[in-house]
Amino acid sequence: MNTTRLIAAIALLAFANVAQADDPDCNPGSDAVLQSFASEEITVSTTAKILTAATYAPTGAQRASLAFMTISGAAARARFDGIAPTTEVGHVIADGSGIKVCTVDIAKFQIIRDDAVDVELSVTYYRPPNQ
Repeated sequence: MNTTRLIAAIALLAFANVAQADDPDCNPGSDAVLQSFASEEITVSTTAKILTAATYAPTGAQRASLAFMTISGAAARARFDGIAPTTEVGHVIADGSGIKVCTVDIAKFQIIRDDAVDVELSVTYYRPPNQ
């Protein structure tokens, strides 16, 4: 492996575990770096899905400040207001896209597939350290 590829791989691994500390939407007024603490894989089909509350808000611990998600398999539609999307209503999210959802909107997030193919949603949750 050449040096450039090694440096790129190390940078990618570092980013996978740490979100931006200066993100004003997900970590306002804080200089603490958000750290990943949980993840889940969700198959999205013909019924709108929500994120798993027990995963992003575990009992006795601080809930997630940020959910970073990637879509694979096909396009999907999502809403961030607690109302279920349909194949005609909601934000279109292209196959291969990454999206972030912050704070209270994590509980309101809903997603449904937009095509005839199920979608795999990979989610990683972040919060300030030592929480």
